[in-house]
Amino acid sequence: MSSSVLVIEDDLPLLEVIESVLRDDGYAVTTASTGREAGAQFSREVFELVLLDVGLPDADGVELLNRFKAERPQSVIVMMTANAEVKVAVESMRNGAYDFIEKPFRLDRFRTSVRRATDHASGQETVRRMVQQAVASEPFISKSHGIQELLRQVDQVARVGGATTVLIQGETGTGKELIAKRLHALSPRAGSPFFAQSCANFTSTLLEDQLFGHSKGAFTEAHTEQRGLLALAKDGTLFLDEIGEMPLALQAKILRVLEERKFTRLGDHQEGRVEAQIISATNRDLKKMVSSGGFRKDLYYRLGIVLLSIPPLRERRQDILPLLDYYRKLYRAQFGVEIDGFTDAAAELLEQYDWPGNVRELRNLIERLAIIWSGGPLIDFTHVRPYLDSDQIARIDLPPLLVGENGHMAESNPRLVPLRTVQDEHIVSIYRYAQGNKAETARILGITRQTVQKRLAQLDREGRLPALV
Repeated sequence: MSSSVLVIEDDLPLLEVIESVLRDDGYAVTTASTGREAGAQFSREVFELVLLDVGLPDADGVELLNRFKAERPQSVIVMMTANAEVKVAVESMRNGAYDFIEKPFRLDRFRTSVRRATDHASGQETVRRMVQQAVASEPFISKSHGIQELLRQVDQVARVGGATTVLIQGETGTGKELIAKRLHALSPRAGSPFFAQSCANFTSTLLEDQLFGHSKGAFTEAHTEQRGLLALAKDGTLFLDEIGEMPLALQAKILRVLEERKFTRLGDHQEGRVEAQIISATNRDLKKMVSSGGFRKDLYYRLGIVLLSIPPLRERRQDILPLLDYYRKLYRAQFGVEIDGFTDAAAELLEQYDWPGNVRELRNLIERLAIIWSGGPLIDFTHVRPYLDSDQIARIDLPPLLVGENGHMAESNPRLVPLRTVQDEHIVSIYRYAQGNKAETARILGITRQTVQKRLAQLDREGRLPALV
């Protein structure tokens, strides 16, 4: 596979010479003549090598170097300098540039410098892909039979190596992209690029440009050619998230991509070949969209040759506590905070909570707590409650097992009695403390007044509600 090189040079005749030489040597070349174009190209695509001119009309080359290295520290960047700029180039190397080429340069030395830099980049890329594959292959945290069966299907489909299309269905935050990355990492395509593109919040033309690319002059601001993700993914994987949001006008073109494995850039007549595996995902009911005319029927059936469905977290509650513990350990290590676990109160609430945002919501909660953490060793009910949906909490029949002064259960002199008895005794003690005020009892316990009334009425019917003195 040819190495990709971004050449940034404002001297257009020289830029054409460099592009021609590199293409003759088998490199995939992208060019830019301004800092603005260069920034857009760099953010869009991962290049094995960047050749960066120090002096640009609208940007300082050293500042661009610093920006690029901040965005992607592993980038291999070679500065191109005139004689008077050698000191600047040396300073650039201290800031992370791999090498510099002095202009005017001899062709043989130029080729040697480029080859040495791309060899270095290839070594870095090999290590990066090994790490990426290891991360993407991490086990899905789940004890659920449904998830275990899903992972078995994923492993089986991955062995096919992208010979078929895959549609992943699931609510927001269930882990659709994680499944897509697992499919990629376990397949023969693991050493090739993985690109993800959301189909939401784009006009048809802009999304088409993202996917298909454009030729120079295709529209007013198309000063250089730009490869789309279908080309950039090469023989890797392109993940189309939120496919249900794709405009109808573009759906027909994606259908052609899937059926003929061909595409055409904006403003171009030459066809390109699609080598990438296409995986799509949606949180919408595409069948209903087909019936209402919002999604093409033929595209739906072409996308979903293999259909994978991820159940929401509320349907696999046995996964909630393992996930909480996994992210607690992850963010404890990342942020250096001493969080050793959860109180019974917090665990009970979090296990009963429906998690409308699924695993993403759960993960974000623990990350947020770890960032701002200043409490003791345990995450308590009072720590998590402000970040959860209050209306949903009000519908949960929370047993008030919880709250001592610090949110801990008193564990001295334990009695072998049913948990419900302990809960009822605690309700009664708080009720007495509040002098019969049910609203105050509910506030102290952190539950709804309706729950307090329900439990007290049950105790009264059973003759276990003592009179207030």
